[in-house]
Amino acid sequence: MAWPDGSPAWPPPPSGGGLPVLELDPPTYTTPSAGDYVIGGYHDFDGVDERIDFGRITACEVTTGSEWTVSLWAKRTGSQNVFFSIADAQNRIVIYENTTNQLAVNFRLANQNYNVSRNSVLLSDWVHIFVISDGSDLSLYIDGSLVAFNSTSGTYPTATQTWTASTRVRIGAISTGFYASAQIAEVAMWSTDQSANVAAIYNSRARHDLMDLTTPPDLFYAPLTSYGDDPGSGGSVAELVANNDGSGVNMETADAVIPTPTTVTSTLTKALDIATSVVTSTKVEEVPSGGGGTGSSFP
Repeated sequence: MAWPDGSPAWPPPPSGGGLPVLELDPPTYTTPSAGDYVIGGYHDFDGVDERIDFGRITACEVTTGSEWTVSLWAKRTGSQNVFFSIADAQNRIVIYENTTNQLAVNFRLANQNYNVSRNSVLLSDWVHIFVISDGSDLSLYIDGSLVAFNSTSGTYPTATQTWTASTRVRIGAISTGFYASAQIAEVAMWSTDQSANVAAIYNSRARHDLMDLTTPPDLFYAPLTSYGDDPGSGGSVAELVANNDGSGVNMETADAVIPTPTTVTSTLTKALDIATSVVTSTKVEEVPSGGGGTGSSFP
């Protein structure tokens, strides 16, 4: 059997029909950078008078020589920010950006005041901040990696302390006059040293419900619907621990942002896209009519 031009039926002539010709050009993917990474949900603080109050949470009231861990995500929109605080008149833990734009931690018990800070933390992008006390000193992890403090002042507190009824846990402020101009997300605190679980908590920059961890935090904050939690009052603040809802002070509902991710990283999605690329770029040419063909064509 021969083709109409007299050439053999097999192999097919260069310009004729035959088997499908694959023209595969799979899509390319990029890993999210710090600049375009988006948390599952966050609150946007205006730097003027907005904060989230939780009142007194006794599990967060550390004692002399005790261990504790604070984890949060932050992205600055202005300078001199207070990201997280637990404080009364004599005692406090504050994670903040100081007047020289260093990331700093202030830990005070009674009259013993300890302050540490770190240069060159790019808070203009989303940054994961992880502060740990092992009972004798503080450690700082940035984006899952241990970093050194550039400066310290005072000594790690060893004084006996008693937290008072005026103790307040806050996000975005420490007290009137000290506010955050920043976006803050997934604030958590443990009354234990969680340094062994840094990787699991950081989770390679992926959205993560910390309450699903083997050791869940004593405090966990996320905006309403970010993890399906119940709302608190004012500004759609999610349920934390033991139904202790936060209260948004001067917060607006629009300040709780639940963004839509725009970067594709799923292996399954990649496979589906590649398969789609194969199907849509495959060419099956029409079999010529006459001699050896049926005259039909494939769609």
